[in-house]
Formats: sequence, structure tokens, C-alpha cells
Amino acid sequence: MEVTTQKIELFIIENICWFMIAFFFIAFAVAKPAMINPDFIIFMIYSAIPLGFLVLAQTIVIINGNLDLSCAAITGFVGTVAGLFLMSNRAFPPYLSILVPICLGIVCGALNGFLIGPLGFNPFLVTLATQLVFLGGRFLFYKSTISGKDLPGVYLLLGGNSILAIASFIVILLSLWFFLNHTHYGIHLYACGANPDTSFMMGISLKKYRFFAFTLSGLFAGLSALYYSGYDNAVPITMANESLFPSFAGAVMGGVSLGGGRGSVVNAFAGTLLLAVIEGGLTLYGISPTEREVAYGLLVILAIVVNKARESVRDKILKPKTKR
Repeated sequence: MEVTTQKIELFIIENICWFMIAFFFIAFAVAKPAMINPDFIIFMIYSAIPLGFLVLAQTIVIINGNLDLSCAAITGFVGTVAGLFLMSNRAFPPYLSILVPICLGIVCGALNGFLIGPLGFNPFLVTLATQLVFLGGRFLFYKSTISGKDLPGVYLLLGGNSILAIASFIVILLSLWFFLNHTHYGIHLYACGANPDTSFMMGISLKKYRFFAFTLSGLFAGLSALYYSGYDNAVPITMANESLFPSFAGAVMGGVSLGGGRGSVVNAFAGTLLLAVIEGGLTLYGISPTEREVAYGLLVILAIVVNKARESVRDKILKPKTKR
């Protein structure tokens, strides 16, 4: 009986974000019945997709035991450079256009990975520096919003259609989940975050997997740029400017351990959905964008508190019982 109780408690702790989604959704829906409108629900999920890719980018790095302060800046930089390239090269094959931000994201992520992995520099300082480089770099290339009419229709298709965006995201999310949980690359990525010393003694290259984690994070930042462009039907000069802390909050609220080596990308997306539900509820209440920024700041603090409480309860449940 005690074992069953512990399993239930552990399940609730590991998946608490889904319960929080239900709580906030019901709380908002009681006062604002528009919340339960199917079209509004679909729109909430759809609007969370671009941020969802950034949450996945952050999740991969945190699982590996690090933190990426540059992922949102990479999204904005990649979106601008890719948009400018496609706008200036109309002869570029449209069906290959969706690969441009993905490849650029990989290159940007690999830069972080090379500095942190093979060169061994501090992840916090490196990504803080590259964040500034990417934030400023986008303005060096182009200082205005790029209109959707100047971009290929195929490029805007994935992020521009709600059903296609949600369906493709689910496929990518499940593919990433399978990769991280059922391939040796994914398992080693977790192992390096959970216990770097043991992983090193087992022959797992920490430098290699740090490089790999940040490169993979860059890929998802590039996907975020692609979907943001379709969602906005443009490449705004402010693309993803406010997305860094929500990406962190979404990952941590979804159960990804700040200590590394623990967490599910599926639950991390639950953190994104939680942010979307709160954003939708605040919008229905007519809360201004500035006030919503305050709410996001409080959510980051809440995410840290929830992470600490989750770790304490999890360790208490899993701690071996001593017999007297």
C-alpha cells in the first residue's frame, strides 16, 4: 500500500504542471466563459507553438546541466538573417526555404557549443556574451520589419496555419522525446547533466555532449524563428525579444530539474501551455502587456520555488527507508 501511495505521489509531483493547467483554466473559465470557446482554446495552443520550440531549446540545455541565455536572441537573429536572405534571393528554391533558419540556428548553437564544450568556457558567461552579439547583430543586418509578402509562401506555411503548426509541433515533440529517451545520444545527454563525474569515468565525453546540447538547442531556436515568422506573417524587428524568461519558466514549471539530468520534454511543453493559459486568461481580463511582463517575472520566481519544492518532495519519496 505504501509503495502504491508513493507512486501516486511521485506521479503527481512529476506531472504537477498538467494539474496547474487545469486549475488556472477552470479558474479563468468560471469568470470568463469565453475561455472554453473551442476556437479560443485552439488559438491559445497555436500561439504557444513558437515559444514551445524555445522551451524545448532551453530544456535540452538544462537537462545537460547548463543554461542558455542566448536562445531567444538566436531566434531573433536567425529570423532576421533568414528573412533578409530570402527577400534578397527570390530565385532561391521555395521548398528549401524552411531549411535556412534551421541551418542558421544550428550554426549559432554550434558556436555556443564550441566555446562551452571543446574550449571549456563558462556557459553562463558565454551565452550572456553571445546573447548581446545576436541581439546587436540582427540590427547590423536589417533595422526594419520584413513583411510576409516578401517571403516565400512555403516559408510561412508551417507557422501560419494553426492546425498544421500544432500537428507538426506534436510530431517534432514526440520525435525529440523518443530521441532523448531511446537513443544512446539522448541517454548520454541526460547522464552528463545528472552526474558529470560518473559520466566522465564511464568514458562519456562531457565536451562532446555539451557541444551537442547547445547545437541541438540552436536547431530548435531556428525552428522557433521559422514558426514565429509564419505566426506573425512577417519577421518583426522585435521577434522573440520577450521570450527568454518564459522559455526558462516553461521548462522549469514543466519539471525540468535545474540540477540537470532530469525532466521530460513533453512535460516541458506542459509548462508552455501553462504560460499560454495564463496569457489567454490575462488577455480576457484586459491586462496590459506591461502588467503581463510583471506576471511573467512572478512566474519565473514561482518556477524556481516549484522546482525547489518538487526536488525536496521527490527526494523524500525516493529516499530509502531505514529499518529500526
